Amino acid sequence: MRITLRSLFLALAVLATLAFTTRTAAAANVRVPFDFNVDGKMLPAGTYIVTRDPSGSTVTLESEDCKYARTWLVMQDGEEQFPHMVTLRFDESEGKFALRTVQFETLITKRLDRHWAEKSTLRSVVSR
Repeated sequence: MRITLRSLFLALAVLATLAFTTRTAAAANVRVPFDFNVDGKMLPAGTYIVTRDPSGSTVTLESEDCKYARTWLVMQDGEEQFPHMVTLRFDESEGKFALRTVQFETLITKRLDRHWAEKSTLRSVVSR
């Protein structure tokens, strides 16, 4: 009986692992050529990793050195893009940049920089 019960738990563990690994999170690297503001925090120019969770309900922006990571809820409202294509949109005003939205394929965040100047210019950075 012990072996059968042990085998049953082992089989359930393997099935649970397979269920979680079949839908993996998608990710893309985005090179941002300028310093920018996110939620009042200034981030340096560099490569950022944007990850979409398997359920498609959140995206995460993480610095390459893992010192910064932030996750936002997304909605199905973006323009159609190629698979795993990411677009970061920034507001530019007086030489300063603030992250406006993160778009992963057709999933997009709400506007992140609501307090930013109304007379700003929109600038996009797209993953390759």
